[in-house]
Amino acid sequence: IWTKPVLVAISSYERPDWITVNLQAARVVLPPATQILVIDDASSLSALEEIRAACREFGAELMTRENRAGHYPGEVLAFNLVLQEALARGLRYCYKLSQRTVPLKTGWAVDLAADMLADDAAMACQRQWRSGELRNEITGLDAEKWADHRQRFTGPVTGVFERWIADLLQELFPYRLSPIDWFSRNRFQENQH
Repeated sequence: IWTKPVLVAISSYERPDWITVNLQAARVVLPPATQILVIDDASSLSALEEIRAACREFGAELMTRENRAGHYPGEVLAFNLVLQEALARGLRYCYKLSQRTVPLKTGWAVDLAADMLADDAAMACQRQWRSGELRNEITGLDAEKWADHRQRFTGPVTGVFERWIADLLQELFPYRLSPIDWFSRNRFQENQH
């Protein structure tokens, strides 16, 4: 599973302390070739500067939104972006972590990829009960399978894949999701470190 690099994305908002700990742990427990992307949902300038510094220190990329999407829409945006980035980079496996989750077990990503392979699934999750609700803390995604699903649609491609992701995530998360036009990768700014 680790014969090729993988992409790990961490969603971020206003918690540079969590991002710093998360990046530090990722660099300890994940292979050096792991590509790490922090997806920030329009944190304040002061928080963003600290997040940017942590990304530089631990060799992570940073993408930010100009306007806050909010918690649940921001999560959907992060899922969409990590899939788009994995496909653009030619990577099969990608992972989306919550900023509040710090996986310390070596091989956690391999375990999720093995679950996907064993079940012939497009995704696998590590969940945890928090504040009376079941939350996906880490989601592994098989980008190739998601791309296969995308190619099955007919008609205009723009927006269809994003709607499919929203429908699937709505089944996983019983919350109202964001408008489809928020899903565009172009709504993010890429920040070089």
